[in-house]
Amino acid sequence: MNNRLIAAGMVTLALGGFGMVGPVSAKEVSAAEFMAAANTNKDNTLSKDEISAYAKKKFTEIEADHDKTLDQKELQGRVGEAGLAAADTDKDKTVDEAEFVAYAGKLFDKANTNDDKTLSMKELETPAGEKLRMLLH
Repeated sequence: MNNRLIAAGMVTLALGGFGMVGPVSAKEVSAAEFMAAANTNKDNTLSKDEISAYAKKKFTEIEADHDKTLDQKELQGRVGEAGLAAADTDKDKTVDEAEFVAYAGKLFDKANTNDDKTLSMKELETPAGEKLRMLLH
């Protein structure tokens, strides 16, 4: 039994550890960490304007090849194929800044379950809030 556990551990480490290789997932970016990073007015809620500003900042950080668009490689770990398709409104297989910000806005709207035009910590912890955190981590 111990030999199997050791072997399994060695295989896991050889394959990159316990999910430590690659981009951080939204679950590793807590709602509290996300709130602290994006909440510019420090009122413990996020407005759509704050999300839009944060999305613009993140777009610039993510956009590595300086072609003013994000492709699947640059979005890896943030959205899957379905998310890319949803964000890519002009269907050119890339996401420009306007599309990225608009998609973040759509995720904001889905996470804003009480329709008060702000996201609370509780809303950031929902599946929709997690998608938003994943996109903008």
